[in-house]
Amino acid sequence: MCWRQLEHAENIPLPSPAAVQGQRELLPLLFSICYLLSREPAWEAHAVAMAGPPLAQDIVQLSLQFAGVLAVALPLPEAQRPSNCDWSAASEVSELFLPGYPLHAAMLQHLQAADGRSAIAALAVAQLVQQLPLEQPPAGFSQEQHRNLLVSAIAWLAAVCSTLTKSAVVQRLSTVQRRQAAKQLLPGADLPLRLQRAGCTRQLDTGRDRLMCAAIIAVHCQMEMLAALWRDDSDAALQIGKKRPASIVATSSADVAAWCSAACAALQCLPLMQQLHSQDPQYSAYVSFTRSTLDLAWCGNFYVEMEASQPGSQPAAVQSAAWQLHSRLVQLVHFMAAAEQPLVCLRSQAVQLLMLLSEGLNATAELWRAGCTAAEDSSSASVRRTTK
Repeated sequence: MCWRQLEHAENIPLPSPAAVQGQRELLPLLFSICYLLSREPAWEAHAVAMAGPPLAQDIVQLSLQFAGVLAVALPLPEAQRPSNCDWSAASEVSELFLPGYPLHAAMLQHLQAADGRSAIAALAVAQLVQQLPLEQPPAGFSQEQHRNLLVSAIAWLAAVCSTLTKSAVVQRLSTVQRRQAAKQLLPGADLPLRLQRAGCTRQLDTGRDRLMCAAIIAVHCQMEMLAALWRDDSDAALQIGKKRPASIVATSSADVAAWCSAACAALQCLPLMQQLHSQDPQYSAYVSFTRSTLDLAWCGNFYVEMEASQPGSQPAAVQSAAWQLHSRLVQLVHFMAAAEQPLVCLRSQAVQLLMLLSEGLNATAELWRAGCTAAEDSSSASVRRTTK
């Protein structure tokens, strides 16, 4: 409450650096208190007060800022981290916003009204999820605590991406902000596969796994947001798979390679989706994940084709990622043909998959020709300089 009063007070001098540092060190304590209030029935009246305006919005905003601090600090050696920035703090702040908890509704309201700057700040949760310790529990964590950390952080990411996309906040982002958002989201497309490789999931043949389900939903929400970023404001109704006149998100060879790499990572997850779907055919998230993956591959192909046609581009920087994307699509077609059952949801989208394969091959060939032309031009220019 004191922070709230200070925020709106007038003529208050700026705090000293030491005071600012002290406030930052108090943030983990704030979220520990909020966590305790939301978990213990004896504090229910206080939890209700905490979840009401205007205090709840302040807590949500501070939590998203704290997620950014954790994302940067947690990969550092423990001695170099800010005080109290550890995985216990990450677990507590993530669990505050799970559905059914008092602050969940306040977070959704905050995100629905977010401006571009606030939306980008909220995507720090994506960076936090990318830093999660998948291989083994953090020091002092039991297996169950480790699992709860992973589930809550991944579910937090899903809620952030889903709310920002469905509330049309993406359409309010500037070009620079769209590019920033894409860079934060693209590295997380392979999360289900990384969970499986790390052995974080229970036996997949025993039914639906809570952690894997959370990861599938989160990555699906990330890919939906990426698809929304891909669309131009003026072409908001344009469906993935249709050409559009210009790109506003991938503006460099590195950006194009990142989109292709993300699509490759998501395509790698599809055989796993088939395995899970065969055990639980009624769970629609597997189908949604597959559709979003194909949309992401469309985006990658589009950017490759655009890169090949841009004067002054650097096709060589993109060729490896483009060929990897094409190779993944070829493997997907072979997998679908060899499997006892067609890959989930591709029964009705086999034509789209073949079109993806054809357009990807054409785009990659155009990129290769552009690279050859650039090499010839460079060689000719070198010869002319030598003969002068």
